[in-house]
Amino acid sequence: RLHEDMTATMAAFRPGVETLEPKLATLLAPDERERVERVAADLAAKGVPQALADRMATFPTLFATLDIVEVAAQTGHPMEMAAAVYFDLAGHLGISWLRDKISALPGSQHWQMLAKGSMLDDLSGLQRAVTAAVLAGAPRATDASAAELVKRWQSSNDRVLERAQQLLGELRAVTEPDSAMLSVMLREMRRLG
Repeated sequence: RLHEDMTATMAAFRPGVETLEPKLATLLAPDERERVERVAADLAAKGVPQALADRMATFPTLFATLDIVEVAAQTGHPMEMAAAVYFDLAGHLGISWLRDKISALPGSQHWQMLAKGSMLDDLSGLQRAVTAAVLAGAPRATDASAAELVKRWQSSNDRVLERAQQLLGELRAVTEPDSAMLSVMLREMRRLG
């Protein structure tokens, strides 16, 4: 959205971000929730007031609310449902783990930093696309939970998911996956969206 008016863009996203921010802790997948709680506890142990530590720990996740607001607007589903699907998928697809591994790649030189940034952008785009695909297959007024919607989507994409899960398992067995391995994983996961 860099080509659009920034003031208008911020005005479009602000209400959704403000709605989702206080609910983030309850919407996160368990592994991401544990990370947030661990960071908040570390900050509090260093003397940061607990309320501020809790807020600071959610800042990396807060960035995801932009994707969630966009997907909710695109699909016509409530933001809370889009957020629940978004974070449920993160847990099922190992997206948080992949994001951590991409972020941990060596990258002090300009091109390395650009490559890492591109991989992280690809991963965010993938999570946004798969979330939209899950929601596109569900009626706007549904009693199904996010977990049920994700499960339905998984059952109709089981072959691609099986291959992606196999590769993810191989990657998790490696102590420090390199950029080539992570690039192949991202390419395989693009088939999900």
